[in-house]
Amino acid sequence: MKYLIGILTFISYLESFSQKKTDIVGVYHEAGIAGDGGGGVNYYILENNNFIILAYATVIYGKWEVKDNHTLTLYPNITPSFKIYGRYNPNIKEEAKIMFQNFETGNTFIQINGKEEFMPVFNEDANCVSYPSVANFSKKIESIALAMNLSYQDSMKEEYKFQVHDNYNDFVAIYHSNKDTYRPFIFEVTPKGLTSNRGKLMKKMSLKTIEEEEKKYITEIQQSFEAGRNYLYSNHLYNFFDKYDIEIDKRYIFDKNKNAYYDKLNYKQNEENGEKDYNRDTFLYKYLELPCIEKVKKQINITKQTLFYATCK
Repeated sequence: MKYLIGILTFISYLESFSQKKTDIVGVYHEAGIAGDGGGGVNYYILENNNFIILAYATVIYGKWEVKDNHTLTLYPNITPSFKIYGRYNPNIKEEAKIMFQNFETGNTFIQINGKEEFMPVFNEDANCVSYPSVANFSKKIESIALAMNLSYQDSMKEEYKFQVHDNYNDFVAIYHSNKDTYRPFIFEVTPKGLTSNRGKLMKKMSLKTIEEEEKKYITEIQQSFEAGRNYLYSNHLYNFFDKYDIEIDKRYIFDKNKNAYYDKLNYKQNEENGEKDYNRDTFLYKYLELPCIEKVKKQINITKQTLFYATCK
């Protein structure tokens, strides 16, 4: 009898826990403030312990958990400090080029083919940096290593080594500084909804009540993060487009000779060599993420010369 009571108690606990977990699931809206660029923040708390935060020009994805039945913590995914994407560019053949994004925001260094000293990507306190920052190389790139300062007091650097595909010669390198890493979001769970540390109450809305287009977008974001997005789409001016916004499979045809996609209805022959329209999306390149084969902390030799020098006149 005691054994049966124990089982029933355990089942009751599981049902209670499941119910509390389910009660958290939903959409919560936090109203915006003046100057935030839009309509506040939406928090999508999903059934599989994933969450999505959507705000103006921001998408955050990660895992959530409830502690002590009254504290909800959202843990954002941690982005690696460096990522590199590459493709074969038939126009430059045996040469190579790298576009650097956000590297002016930190002390970062690069080494090509592992045979030379590391070179600072930008000078210290770089400002008035033009976009895009593209470096051209007169040789084939077989390997790329990027490094950054761990701290101003520490002489050790954190180095990332990337494996380059045999024929890749056109690259996009992206730096994510520690400042870009989001801390966990913590909310108090109440019968009326979620309360933030600013004291704002957010009432829950059912996921079933949101518009179909919004549901589709949330599902696609989740699928993209779970699969691990390993690509970028860019026009020739390095404006990057989201696959789900541009509908690559519906609107575009792949041109094998140019190794690029063009809009089958709106593309004009060789337009990528003409008018410089940053927002034009009728001709796109696809860059694939390079695998990081090693991440180490070490001391490195650094040249005095920088790859870019940017300062206001």
